[in-house]
Amino acid sequence: MSLVIIPIRCFACGKPVAHLWEKFKEEVAKG
Repeated sequence: MSLVIIPIRCFACGKPVAHLWEKFKEEVAKG
């Protein structure tokens, strides 16, 4: 498992995105 830096906030807009990270990981894992 590679180390991935979890962005706490969107780099572009500054909105918190941590709550989206789990869903994002699931989608990536599914392909």
